Amino acid sequence: MICKSCKKKINYNLVDLGSSPIANNYINDSSESEKWYPLKVLICKSCWLVQAGHNIHSKLIFNKDYPYFSSVSKSLLNYSKKYVDEVYEKFLKHKKENRVLEIASNDGYLLQFFKSKKNISKILGIEPTSKAAEISRKKKIETLEVFFDSKQAKKIKSKYQKFDLIIANNVLAHIPNINSFVKGIKTILHNKGIATIEFQYVVDLIKKNVFDNIYHEHYFYHSFLAFSKVLKRHKLKSFDIEKVDTQGGSLRVYITHNSNHLFKQTTSLKSIIKNEKKLGVNDLNFYSKFSKQTISKKNEFLSTIIKIKKQNKTIFGYGAAAKGNTMLNFCGIKSDMINYVIDKNEFKQNKYLPGSRIPIVSEKFIKKIKPDFIVIFPWNIAKEISLSLNYIRKWGGKFIIYHPKVKIF
Repeated sequence: MICKSCKKKINYNLVDLGSSPIANNYINDSSESEKWYPLKVLICKSCWLVQAGHNIHSKLIFNKDYPYFSSVSKSLLNYSKKYVDEVYEKFLKHKKENRVLEIASNDGYLLQFFKSKKNISKILGIEPTSKAAEISRKKKIETLEVFFDSKQAKKIKSKYQKFDLIIANNVLAHIPNINSFVKGIKTILHNKGIATIEFQYVVDLIKKNVFDNIYHEHYFYHSFLAFSKVLKRHKLKSFDIEKVDTQGGSLRVYITHNSNHLFKQTTSLKSIIKNEKKLGVNDLNFYSKFSKQTISKKNEFLSTIIKIKKQNKTIFGYGAAAKGNTMLNFCGIKSDMINYVIDKNEFKQNKYLPGSRIPIVSEKFIKKIKPDFIVIFPWNIAKEISLSLNYIRKWGGKFIIYHPKVKIF
C-alpha cells in the first residue's frame, strides 16, 4: 500500500480488527445484505502517519443517509460554545470584520454561536451530508453541500474571498486525500488569518488503547510530528497547540501561513514536540503492544457480557455510535446478547446496527422492558448518559462501560 501523505510504500500493520460493515451505514431491514470491509491500520515508517489500510471512497461513507448530528450531544454543544467564546476573544474581537468558515459544519452545532458575536461579517459552513446541511440551513447558516478539497477551495475563494478563521474539528481524519484538504485550507485562508484543526491524537489512541475509535471513516490517526510534515509540505505552520478531551484525547492545532509572523511558537507546542520525541512516536517500539492490548480488552468485555447472560439477565446498549459498532463487530456480539440499542437520534431509530443487526429503538423501551444492564457505547460522554438514565436504579439496573477498563456501576 502507498502512504496517503508522503506516497511512500508502507507495510507495517499496527492492528487488525477483522472485517466489518461501514460503521455509520445503518440498515432498514435485518435481512438486508451488507458489504464487509477489512478494518486494518498501518504505519508509514517514512513519515510516521498512522492510517487505514483501505481505500473506500468517502462518498460511500458520508452518503445522503449519514446519520450523525452533532447537536444531539449537550456536552459537545457546551464544548463548542466555549471554543467560540475563546477563539473570538483571542483572535477576532478587536478586528473590524471577520469571515468565518467551518469545514464539516454538520448541523450548525458550532457556527450558530458566532451569530451573536459582533464584527462577524460572514459565516459559512461546508457539510457534504444532506440531512445535516438541511438542519444547518434551518438555523439560518449558509451551508455548501460539498466535499472540501483544493478544487472546491478555489471555487469558494472565487465566490466568497478568503477567511479570517477556518475551523476543522474532527474532520481531518475523515479525508482520504489529506494533501488536497490542507492545500485547500492554504488557498482560502487570509494572509493574516488562522485555522484551528482538531483531530484524535494517536498518542492517546495508543496509550489509552481506545481502539474502538478505529472505523472505516477514520483514514488517519495523527501525531503532531506526522501532521507537521503535511503542513510544511503546503507552506503552513503551527504556532500553538492544546490537548482536549474529545474523542478519547485530541489535539487542537492553531495554524497559519509560513509568511505570517504575527504569532510566535508557544511553549505548549514546544512541549508537545519534546514529549512526542521522548515517547518515540517515530519509532515502531511505541506501537508494538497496541494489538495485544486490543485483544485483551476485547476478551475482558466479551467475557463480562457472557457471564451476565449466563445469569439470564437482560442487556441493552445505549448510543448507536460508530465506536460501539467497532466494538460489537470485533467481539462478534449479536442481538441474542444485547437485545436493543437505545438512541435519541430519530433518524437511527427503527433501523439496525451494521453487522450485529441489533435493533435501534427509542428510550421508551428502557422503561417498558426494564433491562438489568445498559452498555454505554459513547463512553466519552458516559457521565452525561448515566445521569440522564439514572432512573434504571429504581429496578436495580446498572451500567457497563469498557473504557478506560471494563466497569459495572
